[in-house]
Amino acid sequence: MEERIVGTTSTCEGGYELVLQCLEERIVETTITCEGGYELVLQCLEERIVETTSTCDGGYELVLQCLEERIVETTSTCEGGYELVLQCLEERIVEITSTCEGRYELVLQCLEERIVETTSTCEGGYEFVLQCLEERIVETTSTCEGGYELVLQCFEERIVETTSTCEGGYELVLQCLEERIVETTSTCDGGYELVLQCLEERIVETTSTCEGGYELVLQCLEERIVEITSTCEGRYELVLQCLEGRIVETTSTCEGGYELVLQCLEERIVETTSTCEGGYELVLQCLEERIVETTSTCEIGYELVLQCLEERIVETTSTCEIGYELVLQCLEERIVEITSTC
Repeated sequence: MEERIVGTTSTCEGGYELVLQCLEERIVETTITCEGGYELVLQCLEERIVETTSTCDGGYELVLQCLEERIVETTSTCEGGYELVLQCLEERIVEITSTCEGRYELVLQCLEERIVETTSTCEGGYEFVLQCLEERIVETTSTCEGGYELVLQCFEERIVETTSTCEGGYELVLQCLEERIVETTSTCDGGYELVLQCLEERIVETTSTCEGGYELVLQCLEERIVEITSTCEGRYELVLQCLEGRIVETTSTCEGGYELVLQCLEERIVETTSTCEGGYELVLQCLEERIVETTSTCEIGYELVLQCLEERIVETTSTCEIGYELVLQCLEERIVEITSTC
């Protein structure tokens, strides 16, 4: 994938605004449905990958998630009657000989996922695991089963040990892992390194629950943003999706004195002339975030926020250039507030 990192007033090729990951997305019409009659919403889109001759260290190809996702229905609902899906989906790897619309390769993160059994299930018997799975990166010279290419966002994932375990003795991590980006010689425009999410995530253990009995597990972690001219720990190159983010201060601290911010950041949006209904600006996922209150805390006094949120899709009549519909991720997210403020 070719990502061009430019200034706030610059645009991507074809006149698209520079938002997140600087790629061209063509939204599939909302009247189309996924297999099994599921609505095409929430990342059910076609992403056109720009060809690149660049490679990650070890020869991994740099492509990005050209995948097909089918949302699994659930009887559980969020407050206000919204459906609770939150990664409760079935991801199905398409054969390498198949292509996306426009003949783009279907690769789907190219990793081996083994679902760990759980007593909770989604409708239709699908396991409700929320990334309670074992992810194993295929070796450099190997390929995925069925001949899929090895892409997986070009990083190495190492699962962090935890005292809790899933059935069958697998570790219960749920994004409780350390992600270490492999260096690359490719660069974005302006000399920024193209590494995709060059950050280290450390999960804080918790046994607390969200309001309404939902388990509070995801993204209770420390994200440390490094300045544009700095580097990540271990001399990894810095980009973090190539956006500008300012960490909001918090009274809680992580181990080693790092600030515990999770997604408690201020993100400066790039201006655009297009708007969503209700006056929301249509940039960088075009959403409004409101934190919802909660009294739960992580162990060792860390504040608990993570993706326990209500998502409401906001309609828009705006269009992308060349007439593509602008609908995906144009939504309002309300995050559950914490008793401690940033």
